[in-house]
Amino acid sequence: SKLTVAKAKASLSPLAQRAQICNAVAVSSITANSAGLDLGHGAATVMGQKEIASFLELQQEDVSPLTPAEVVDRFEQSADFKLKGFLSFEGFCAFLQDTRNFAAPVEQNKWKEEIMDHPLSHYFIASSHNTYLCGHQLKGESSVDMYRQVLLTGCRCIELDCHDGENGSPVIYHGMTLTSKIAFESAVEAINQFAFVKSPLPLVLSIENHCSLPQQQKMAAIFLRIFGDRLVKNFLFESDHDDDPYLPSPNQLKEKILIKNKKLSTGIVSGVVSAGSGISSVTRTVGGRAWVLKNQNSDSGVPEDDEQFDEEDDEFDFEEEKKDSPDTPHPPGVVASGSSAATLATGAEAGPTKKPTIRRSILQSVHTNERLSDAVVQAQAAAKARAAVGPNATTPLAHQVTSMKETSAKQVFRRFPTANVPCSEKQLQRVYPGGMRIDSSNPNPISFWCFGSQMVALNYQTEDVSLIINQALFESTGNCGYVLKPEVMWNKLHPLHSRFNPLDKDFDNIPAAIVSLQIISGQFLCLSNPTAGLMVELEVQGLPHDCAKFKTPISNRNSLNPIWYETFRFQLHFSELAFLRFTVIEVSSYHTVAQRTILLSELRKGKFKLLQ
Repeated sequence: SKLTVAKAKASLSPLAQRAQICNAVAVSSITANSAGLDLGHGAATVMGQKEIASFLELQQEDVSPLTPAEVVDRFEQSADFKLKGFLSFEGFCAFLQDTRNFAAPVEQNKWKEEIMDHPLSHYFIASSHNTYLCGHQLKGESSVDMYRQVLLTGCRCIELDCHDGENGSPVIYHGMTLTSKIAFESAVEAINQFAFVKSPLPLVLSIENHCSLPQQQKMAAIFLRIFGDRLVKNFLFESDHDDDPYLPSPNQLKEKILIKNKKLSTGIVSGVVSAGSGISSVTRTVGGRAWVLKNQNSDSGVPEDDEQFDEEDDEFDFEEEKKDSPDTPHPPGVVASGSSAATLATGAEAGPTKKPTIRRSILQSVHTNERLSDAVVQAQAAAKARAAVGPNATTPLAHQVTSMKETSAKQVFRRFPTANVPCSEKQLQRVYPGGMRIDSSNPNPISFWCFGSQMVALNYQTEDVSLIINQALFESTGNCGYVLKPEVMWNKLHPLHSRFNPLDKDFDNIPAAIVSLQIISGQFLCLSNPTAGLMVELEVQGLPHDCAKFKTPISNRNSLNPIWYETFRFQLHFSELAFLRFTVIEVSSYHTVAQRTILLSELRKGKFKLLQ
């Protein structure tokens, strides 16, 4: 665009024209803070109607709801210029600082109902870990109010660690620690009150169940009494009864609550449990080959809960499942896809160390009350893949939710980078922080999103970089708690479907994006020290080969309106999960004075305000 000066002696080159615009933005605060700049109204800098139209079209590249005449009418303060159809420097600055010109106006985002018709497994879901805790994992306070606060952020999966209470009523706290306890019923009442205040989309309650059968009976009664019709107690849709079922959509489950817990099963589980090794598995076909998500260290006895303070060093693995003949011997606990349910049930092919298939109803009844089990429908916990699930399993894969701690998930994803994305296409996965994070810090959720894991449970009480990235993702849909995963993770017509590898340096059929980003200036960044030296760090977070970091030069002795005018240019191989983190740093102390993290797709071209 052109920025002309009345009675200009000569026209400016395109580069000089752009520099004038950038310099105008850089000093825009001076007109408001009375810093003493004389704009020289005798030779006023103005834009005409053609220049305004050119700026809207070429620099901002969007269809503005305002015409050039409307821009002048709304933002020009001089009656004389307004009458002539000119936009002065002050008017131009006022236009740029209007809310319609914010670089990332995520506050205005709203979730769109038309994109919420996919199965639940096609979405990233905002998830909380140990939701009740206010701070430290070992000695922090537990509070009912944390459920209110977390739900009001739009979180759609919250956790309840349930234990036997001394008075016969269940309580919630972090077991085997010094954390305080809260009443289970009080937490459920708070959840019911705030469940759908921020978002009407379905809420998942992840239950870590340590209660005895009598107190589980009370848990079930409390759920039924308080949640009422909100609680999903039966399969509601035709898709649940298909031969190859899939999960309902967020739209179908509006204002519904799903309980994630163990589910009693009366059928024969298609699998063999070894007396010693307890190896168990979850099978999924990837690109015509069957892969098995196996837990090498699970006990063959009573199933454990999702998280036992990481007492076990869980070993998950993907292994290609071979179509062996019935006569082929198998290691203890390994299920052959060609084995029949009858053979497995009788244990006819089992070696001396093997036990016949166990009825899950008998095995799990030690830990799961029948009434509580009845409240578990589409989120049946398959924690650590305890029960072997093969081609003839009683419970379809779509109705199970697997849980892994971050270290186990990273190990699996590094060894088998292409296997998990297809596995998570139909099945929900939850990844939670490792037990060493006693300070309630968080893992980077991108490390798990890029492999398809939907529910990356974070400690919402700790506002670290990981939680800020999580917030940036869900801001893109108005904090409704659901974001549709990249198309490569669910669309079977995508050229990389079933073979997407987040660790690749380049992707066939996905062209790399070239991003050019210019840091122009800042305003009022460090009022307590107006002579501070500032610089901006730009960090690109995304797939491993997309990550990068850049720095501007230092703007010495000026924190009121520092001018950097620095351009960064970089390449992104997978821009759909790329985040930009801007950090303004005071160089003498390396203290962060301002920051903002946004999803790249939320950044609008030719806009002005970013940090707040």
